[in-house]
Amino acid sequence: MQLVGLYFIRSLNQYFLGNFNDSLGTSAKTLATAFSNAHEHGKLPDSPELRELVKYSVPNSLIYVLDRNGIIVDTSDNSALIGEKRVQSEVTRALLDKSVQTAIWVDPTNKKRYTFLAAPILNHAQVPIGAVDILAPMDNLYNTINSIENIFVTGTIVALILTILLGIPLARTITGPIAEVTARAREMAKGNFNQLVEVKSKDEIGQLGLTFNYLAQQLKTALHEKEQEKTKLEVVLENMGEGVVAIDGEEAVILVNPMARTMLGYATDRIAPADLPEEIRSLITQQSEDARGLPMEKRFDGPNGQKLLGYVVSFMMDESSKRGNVVVIRDVTEQERMEQARRNFVADVSHEIRTPLTTIRSYVEALTEGAIHDDQVARRFLNVIASESVRMTRLVTELLQLSRLDAKKEQWDPTEELIPDILIDVANRFHIQAKQRSMDFTVDIASDIPCIRVDRDKIDQVLDNIVSNAFKYTPDEGTVQIRAAYELPQVKIVIADSGVGIPVHDIPHVFERFYRVDKARSRKSGGAGLGLAIAKEIVERHGGDIAIESIAERGTTVTISLPIAGGCSE
Repeated sequence: MQLVGLYFIRSLNQYFLGNFNDSLGTSAKTLATAFSNAHEHGKLPDSPELRELVKYSVPNSLIYVLDRNGIIVDTSDNSALIGEKRVQSEVTRALLDKSVQTAIWVDPTNKKRYTFLAAPILNHAQVPIGAVDILAPMDNLYNTINSIENIFVTGTIVALILTILLGIPLARTITGPIAEVTARAREMAKGNFNQLVEVKSKDEIGQLGLTFNYLAQQLKTALHEKEQEKTKLEVVLENMGEGVVAIDGEEAVILVNPMARTMLGYATDRIAPADLPEEIRSLITQQSEDARGLPMEKRFDGPNGQKLLGYVVSFMMDESSKRGNVVVIRDVTEQERMEQARRNFVADVSHEIRTPLTTIRSYVEALTEGAIHDDQVARRFLNVIASESVRMTRLVTELLQLSRLDAKKEQWDPTEELIPDILIDVANRFHIQAKQRSMDFTVDIASDIPCIRVDRDKIDQVLDNIVSNAFKYTPDEGTVQIRAAYELPQVKIVIADSGVGIPVHDIPHVFERFYRVDKARSRKSGGAGLGLAIAKEIVERHGGDIAIESIAERGTTVTISLPIAGGCSE
């Protein structure tokens, strides 16, 4: 009744006001047409016919006929007003816009409402030559509307009172059980599923109670099982070593686990499909276009330079939904690196071993074909065979040591050692060679240098290898210098020479296995490219670092940094 009453009252107001305005508009247009015609035929605006029309066309209203300047040329009320100017804004707008203008005005003295209506008077060229201004009281209109509203409101109140008196007792018999079910449902919505309602009857309300109790029990069981499965799935996704990205049938990303965010370089799990790498998007597109939905995979580069393998499979939520995709991303950087290292290692070892074997075989064949009968040639060939055998033995020994270092099976015997003792022993081992080649070989050790805790044999191996390289690649009468200083918190040993140096582009690779700056020169010197690799492994196992600086044709500087020991015994 309230909704209908609201609609009715609004419609009633609109209807009466519409009719009232239409009636005023029609009268104003009639007057405007009459004055326009009179103007066209040369009749005076104050002719008796026009005066009668102005006076009686709209009963109980004030009518003013104005010229284009707003001057009153006729009125239905007081002819003494003729010649005065009307300044209402509605009149001005009617003359400017060539349209009917209306407004409601409330008299502040008696609170009565009036309708202002202004209609333009147009000539045959549709040019305003004046206006009709009507002031119509609205008392009768609103009295009629109020009477109808009072009748309707009275009927509505009576109907509502009867409804309340009859509805309350009936509603209580129904709303009581429903209110209990509602209260229990609210508790279930908060997560408390231990809710049961009391069933007092076998009617529809009773059936509702029984159904609610059954629903509560089933829902409790289902949610418990779902929560367990969700927890297990979250634990697996959070801790698995592969990245997982799930895209639904609408191509929206619905799941990204932490490993996927790390691999793809995302700071948040809110990822748009366009943010995925091009390779993954291409893989998903191919998978979606494949009617069989067979799994597909593709390798691609990650944002941090890692090698990634994307593996995509399809899934469907239900038969009516579109097919989605799950992308599993695996970091295969280390796997590829190890595989490439293994291939390179096998190739390098094969090449290094094949060279001396080929030499030995060639000389043995020469000896068996008759060179053995020439004592001088045979002796020279046997010396070459012995040299190549020593070279191959050294290569195998270095390979075995690298293998033990990689497998962490190398035996270590760390002791507290004094730097002067270590470096003086190294200098003594190369003293004769330096003297024979007239080289300037010096050792400079700081006085305040502390002791270090190292495996003496292995540090000697490192120093011997580096000093030996310095002598190999420094010409006669050159300079080789060993310096040691204490730079908190490490001891630094520097081996500098004035030899041929190392090209800039080779320096980053000198610690790689089997890498040689000048292969011909290194092979002539007997090197296999493993000495510096072994030296780096040994120094790093001691917690230190090794670095090389060099300028081609000007010399090389190798710096070894080793941590100091906690204290040294006297």
